[in-house]
Amino acid sequence: MSLDPYPGPIIIAPHFRPRPHLSHALLDWDGPISLLRGGWVDLMVDLCIEHAPGVPREVIHAEMLALNGKPSIHQMTRLAELARTGAADDYQRRYVERLTSVVSERVSALRAGGNVDALLVPGVQAFLGELAARGLELTVASGTPLRDVLNEASLLGVSEVFAGRLYGPRDTADREFSKRTTMHSLIVDHGIDGEHFVAIGDGPVEIAEAKAMGGLAVAIACDESASDARRFDEFKKRQLLDCGADVVVPDFRDAVALVKLMFGELRSP
Repeated sequence: MSLDPYPGPIIIAPHFRPRPHLSHALLDWDGPISLLRGGWVDLMVDLCIEHAPGVPREVIHAEMLALNGKPSIHQMTRLAELARTGAADDYQRRYVERLTSVVSERVSALRAGGNVDALLVPGVQAFLGELAARGLELTVASGTPLRDVLNEASLLGVSEVFAGRLYGPRDTADREFSKRTTMHSLIVDHGIDGEHFVAIGDGPVEIAEAKAMGGLAVAIACDESASDARRFDEFKKRQLLDCGADVVVPDFRDAVALVKLMFGELRSP
């Protein structure tokens, strides 16, 4: 076992314990892997403020991030409750229009030869490669519509490592899809328990569910406004620790060390 401590920024919860028998990993898409939707929360908060101007921005920000990981129709339902007027489906349409415009510009830039790495969380390709090299089966469960996740995974060059195991809602109005169901199915279908399972995400849904199943929860609290800065999004960091995260990192630049830590092959700092 290496005697070296973890080399980069990291928060390790007191309850963390390594899992040397990990065999399956479930990852969220936006935030832990893709930055194509970086800044989505600001778009959502701005829309909310337009229709619920009496609610403080920090309150709306917290309300929207509390539902991070679920399809956005759930957040728009909460907006309708806060605004006390309007319909969730109408707010959803407006939000999707704004977000689609931003994502489309980034996709067009990529197809024109833009830098793929700039739209991936730093180090994530190496991290996925390390997990795959250890034989883990990797799965994506996203709140983003599945057709978009499939297209984006191909565009960003990470499709192969998931071998078709990508899941998400049918469309932006789908209220039935849930990461919880996907996670439970993964565990039941493979006959595994929490000792063999890790969830990697930036939302409270996947982190809380992983802990409820007895699994390892690795949280990514990347400051998407400056992903190269190696700094935490402080709100996400606090929120994810409160949800039970075992480990919180801002990115995957220390991919080898992070995987060793997860498996118990590296000393905690």
